[in-house]
Amino acid sequence: MLRIRAEQMEAFRAEREAALAVELAAYLRKVHGAEILRLPQGDQRLEALPEDQLQALVREGLIRARAYGLQSAASCYAFVTLMFVVAPNFDAQPNIQKVLKDPALWDEYRIDWLWYRTEGSDWEEARKAYDSRAWQSTDE
Repeated sequence: MLRIRAEQMEAFRAEREAALAVELAAYLRKVHGAEILRLPQGDQRLEALPEDQLQALVREGLIRARAYGLQSAASCYAFVTLMFVVAPNFDAQPNIQKVLKDPALWDEYRIDWLWYRTEGSDWEEARKAYDSRAWQSTDE
């Protein structure tokens, strides 16, 4: 019988997460590369951001997405994209955070419910509350 140890599973998970970060960074460049986005250095075009910096930001975004229980690639793509387009701390806005933490919603559907349980004013508030420190790792 084949047995996979916890260390091996962690290696697989880390490898999968790294691949997701590469794919997500490529998606952001392709879809949002020419747009002016909210980056740590201020508003600028994503295409001007060096690849290593983009990868680091995406990895931070994935950590934050996982903290809300988001697991699917689609949910993670949506969460991280919102960090770039709205604000890296968009999830701190009270109504947005309420949806992301709602225990009555299955984790994977929380990102979808954002569109039904929030209003334009919530997103504008999140945008205005932009805090570049949210791009930094919570581990630092």
